[in-house]
Amino acid sequence: IFSLKIALEQKGPELKPSTQQLKDSICEALRQTITDIMPRIPRLSLSLIEKETKLREQTIQLKEKQAQALIIQKENEGLTLTDQDKAEIWKEVDTWKNTKIPDYFIKGKYIDMFTFMEKLWKYDFDIDEVQENTVQQI
Repeated sequence: IFSLKIALEQKGPELKPSTQQLKDSICEALRQTITDIMPRIPRLSLSLIEKETKLREQTIQLKEKQAQALIIQKENEGLTLTDQDKAEIWKEVDTWKNTKIPDYFIKGKYIDMFTFMEKLWKYDFDIDEVQENTVQQI
């Protein structure tokens, strides 16, 4: 729907009246869906976000230590590591550093806003299955 909306907006004044009505209908349906559904999605509590942030930081530190140890181990074994080899070892650390704490928790999984909207349009989950206590299931 987002892609269709953008494509329709790019056409601008060239739109036929029926296409303009379609665009307006899509925009209104999108707005109404967001308005109806977003209040029903449980937000992570501040204390939970703090816990997740601390856990994330601890995990990053652990992954950094593991990466350093692996590099030292390989060099002690006589292997010459290229910058690309080292980058590959540090890849998981970088992944953890670039991971943010998402806003939503649905069916036992963290889901950020954009993933949530993508899943909504693909009907990957039934919104009625989202319960107020899902955050507590962690």
